[in-house]
Amino acid sequence: MKLFVDTDSDTRLARRVPRDINERGRDLEQVLNQYMNFVKPAFEEFCSPTKKFADVIIPRGADNHVAIDLIVHHIWDILHGNNRLDGDKLLVAMPEHI
Repeated sequence: MKLFVDTDSDTRLARRVPRDINERGRDLEQVLNQYMNFVKPAFEEFCSPTKKFADVIIPRGADNHVAIDLIVHHIWDILHGNNRLDGDKLLVAMPEHI
């Protein structure tokens, strides 16, 4: 299963700024410079194009608990052999004890 965790650029930057300042000792100007000149262009060139190949796109990233729960249950089913195909649709049996 190919997943793409889709988070908007404002959220990515908002997470990066405090991390780079607190954990990497950079100042705000350094963080913004690196983001604009390297991180954002690299994301647009290498990461963003892979979205079209994803089986599942998870909007809002880790904040999307519904999508994460569905994926966890799907993987659980795969590991326990509870999946069955019905035409083009994958039917997922939801485990009761998770």
